[in-house]
Formats: sequence, structure tokens, C-alpha cells
Amino acid sequence: MKVFDEVEIAVETLFGAVFRTKFTVICEIDKDNHIYGLTAQNHVVVGQYMSDNTWRLSKPIDLRKIPIIDIDMIHHDVTE
Repeated sequence: MKVFDEVEIAVETLFGAVFRTKFTVICEIDKDNHIYGLTAQNHVVVGQYMSDNTWRLSKPIDLRKIPIIDIDMIHHDVTE
């Protein structure tokens, strides 16, 4: 798989329903073990493509809940 490839993965909800969800590959983490960074619907997950052609996914990170960095709060060392 390459960056920006799209894959469809069956995802189970908290209520037990299963939906086919389209994910986009955003990075290759471990080529030998087929581990990728994936994104879908404002979430990021780590996914491993298994030998039986299924996916094992980590818990999602909700991108909408990540705070925005205030650029004025970053200190730049200019003494060099």
C-alpha cells in the first residue's frame, strides 16, 4: 500500500453495528509488518493489514478534540 491509497474496512460501533468505512493511508509505519497510519471521518488510527486480508485497528484519535497550538505561546531561542 502507498500513501493516499484508500481502503474499505468493516468497523464495529459501540452498539454492535458493523459499517464499511473508507480509510485513507497517510503513512507507512512498518513495511515488514504491514502497519499503516490511516484516517477517516476526522479520526486517525494505526492499522495492521493481516495475512488473512483483514485489518486490526487501534483505538481512534478524534482530531476534533486536539487543541490548537497558540503560536504566541511558543518560545523561540534567538540568542545563538
